[in-house]
Amino acid sequence: MSDLPWVWALPGSQATRHPVEIYAAIALALGAWFVSRLGWRRWARAGVALTVISAVRLLTEPLRPSITGGPVAWYIAGVVIGLTAPLVARALWGPGARAPT
Repeated sequence: MSDLPWVWALPGSQATRHPVEIYAAIALALGAWFVSRLGWRRWARAGVALTVISAVRLLTEPLRPSITGGPVAWYIAGVVIGLTAPLVARALWGPGARAPT
C-alpha cells in the first residue's frame, strides 16, 4: 500500500500499488545505458550487466504483491556471481593477458 501520487488501484479496490514493473524498466534502461558506456571487454560487461539486473530485481521484489516473496535468493546469487565473475576472470588471465572476448 502506498499514498504516492503515481500509484494505482484496481477498480473497486482501496488498496493502491506501486507500478513496480515501470520502476524496474526505468532502472534496467539506466543500467543498460551504464553498461553500454563501459569500455571493458564483453566478459566484464556481462558480469556488470548480471549484477545490475539482479540488483534491480532484488530491490523491486519487495514492492511486488506476492505470496512467498519471490526468488530473492536467486537475485542475491546473481549479484554475487556478477560481481565476482570479472574479478575471477582478471585473476585467471591477468590485466595484460588476452582473455576470451
